[in-house]
Amino acid sequence: MSNAGLIDLLGEAVVDRKFRSALISNPGAIIGKLDLTSEERQVIVSIRASSFEDFAAQIYAWMVGQCNGYGTVCGHEEIHLSELRPMSIIYSSDPLSG
Repeated sequence: MSNAGLIDLLGEAVVDRKFRSALISNPGAIIGKLDLTSEERQVIVSIRASSFEDFAAQIYAWMVGQCNGYGTVCGHEEIHLSELRPMSIIYSSDPLSG
């Protein structure tokens, strides 16, 4: 299971503010236009999130649970959204300096 449709959905949400807002407020209204499996559609409409970050975290947790290579948890433990934490990214003043 590649979840290419979900990856496309998240990418569109990153670059399109209106799409992102619609995805959070009423995902059922926009998923008909996307190339998703019926299982992916069911996951999308079942998500309750107040932010895009929370929405994306729930999608990621589901993808990891599907054992498709997008994470390290693969059937060994149950994923709980409350255990997910944002990554800390430290940027230097010069992004090319490493």
